[in-house]
Amino acid sequence: MKNVNSAVFLFLSLFAVSGLSADWQLIEDWRICDRSDWELKFFGDESALALPRAEIVDDPFAHGQGEVLSVKPGVAGEVSLLGYTEVPIKKESQIVYSDNGAKSTLHFKIGLPLVGGNPAEVEVSIGLADKGDPGIDTLWSGISAYVRIQSNGVLSVRDEASGFKQVTNGPLNTGVYYSIWFVLDHGNQTFSLYIQGGDDYPTQTRLYSDAAYRKETFEPLERIVIITTAGNSIDGVRGRDPIYIDDIYVDPYAENIAVHGSVGAGVFDVSSIQEVESNLVNISTRGVVGEGNSSLIGGFVIEGDKPMSVLIQGVGEELVGVGGLTEDDVLKDGFLTLRGGSEELSNDDWETVENVDLTAIMTLNGSFELQPGSKSSALYVELEPGVYTARLSGVDGAEGVALIEVYEVSRESICD
Repeated sequence: MKNVNSAVFLFLSLFAVSGLSADWQLIEDWRICDRSDWELKFFGDESALALPRAEIVDDPFAHGQGEVLSVKPGVAGEVSLLGYTEVPIKKESQIVYSDNGAKSTLHFKIGLPLVGGNPAEVEVSIGLADKGDPGIDTLWSGISAYVRIQSNGVLSVRDEASGFKQVTNGPLNTGVYYSIWFVLDHGNQTFSLYIQGGDDYPTQTRLYSDAAYRKETFEPLERIVIITTAGNSIDGVRGRDPIYIDDIYVDPYAENIAVHGSVGAGVFDVSSIQEVESNLVNISTRGVVGEGNSSLIGGFVIEGDKPMSVLIQGVGEELVGVGGLTEDDVLKDGFLTLRGGSEELSNDDWETVENVDLTAIMTLNGSFELQPGSKSSALYVELEPGVYTARLSGVDGAEGVALIEVYEVSRESICD
């Protein structure tokens, strides 16, 4: 990873964190090796001058976002042209009905470019929907909560009680990313809208409260939908330039308007410190692991101003034979947790990690290769600069020697 970050690895005997403000669950950040076109349906005339297209691209603003999704509405002919794509939400992160007033939160980022020296002409709607395969007749009516970035650059919210309402004072800035939050009350079928970014909203601002769902539903909200509108050459072109979308997260259980990537405060009793410049290869700590207070703890600090992709491993059974260790010596089953900033992640068995080929990453990145069927644990995550702690503990009374390892994963190393 080509950045100016550095990492400091700490061996900790005491760790306490205050202000862990988020239970964000990553839905999509497009930091994957498959750079093929994202699936996008279109409704309109195939003779359009340019069809809608979605693709994964490098951050065009060079703001440290890594890969982002570029969505282009296309250029219509005489027939109106719509594009549609969706991002599925895994079952455990879906927004479900509650009759006790519980709320949920969707977060994502959007960015508008300059095109030919002028602000992009974009008309894109982003929202949440329940199950279903939308067709042209139900494309809009099937969405529950959504906003629209209009071709003049302003942001509008859909409130079923009063229609579309412009909620920004003017066009959004170009060349920057805005964070958008939907705070959803799925039981009452309403949502509120927050924004932060650019010169116009340097601090988080609530733009609209209690917008009524367009489609009332008590089914889980399981899809993020993105709809482009290009208009037509007769009634007028409405959108033809790209919009960039990134960092889609859901907190399904709470109103969470924390800024994703914020850092909590830490208190440390540090016995030794090793500093490793960026492109660190491997930092690790080994010890005897059990449950509770017998956990093995390793802390690290990511410095700089750019995120870092990190592979964290809790290695147990693979240590047999290392330094004379036997099967009776090593940890048979470990549970790995990561805390820090807005992150609180965990893994029991490394083979349960989804949406990434850990075997390929371990092989190509030169890290410790975990074996099929082992109960070692692992996490692969992109982390903002900040202070983090990895904890490895035994499962169901398991005890033994184990190793926590942290690797920086260069995208080039796994995507060539």
